[in-house]
Amino acid sequence: TRLAKESEPKILRTKTSVKNASALGSLGHAVLEQLALNEWAGSVGDWLERFRNELGISKPEATALENRIEQTRELMRSLTNDMQMIRPELPFVLHDGDLLIDGTIDLLCHGSDGNISLFDYKFTEADNASVAHTYRKQMAIYSKAATNAFPKAGVPAVSLVIISSKGTRLLDLPNGL
Repeated sequence: TRLAKESEPKILRTKTSVKNASALGSLGHAVLEQLALNEWAGSVGDWLERFRNELGISKPEATALENRIEQTRELMRSLTNDMQMIRPELPFVLHDGDLLIDGTIDLLCHGSDGNISLFDYKFTEADNASVAHTYRKQMAIYSKAATNAFPKAGVPAVSLVIISSKGTRLLDLPNGL
């Protein structure tokens, strides 16, 4: 950690620094987790206000996320409407060869058909091709962890929920990733 911090480029904060963008993403994830735990009900503004201080986010920056999270809530509400169970922030440990991977799936859902779906939130302005390329390996790990945890469910459907200033969009990844 010390080496990473020392080698970190010094960025003048203009509109959004990398560190600040990460904190904003963490804030968005925290709010979406609470909304999912409450069946997508509750005040986005209240959740933003509750978590923003501990993440070092100013009130105007947190307020700027509100519309994006509202859009995401509506999308997720429709995508999970027929699900029997939704599990936000599902932790896992996966043995992959010589590696031990400790991770967290943003949202795992069990459908009435017995299948599972994975959703991962990405706060980014990147295009779909870049996002798919960047996160394909991460999602393959999540898919493997879900398959190991729920072997009777088959291969999970995997989707990235891309949350950007242009709106929220869904990017479905192929089953084989």
